[in-house]
Amino acid sequence: MGERDRLGKGGNVLNMFRTVEDELLKAAIGHLRNRIRKDTRVTVHLRGRKDEVKTFSYIFGTYSSFLHRLITFMLYRCGAFGLDFSPLNDAVARHSVPAENVLCRYGADTMAHLRALFVDAAFIRPDWKKSN
Repeated sequence: MGERDRLGKGGNVLNMFRTVEDELLKAAIGHLRNRIRKDTRVTVHLRGRKDEVKTFSYIFGTYSSFLHRLITFMLYRCGAFGLDFSPLNDAVARHSVPAENVLCRYGADTMAHLRALFVDAAFIRPDWKKSN
């Protein structure tokens, strides 16, 4: 049984990444580190829409795809971004970020993106449930 299997479907994968980092991710993180821009600073503001995010490990739960969580872990280990859990206005002021450089994202608007793919979105039923 693999490490991911022990977590269960959609489990928090942060500790698993830490466990396999030296064996499986070290070379990839090294290559990625060489590609990171040195002239740009990035701070990821982790707070959540309802202030529910209190720790870095929280974002490694079932809130995004496995690949997204892996890339986030690797970029963090490369030093590609720092973390801030304070209120957004405080974080922006502390880091002296111009308002036009603040990017907010609280997840995808899946239905809006899906509707944009179709000429006539009237056939899309948001109440559709998987039969599985």
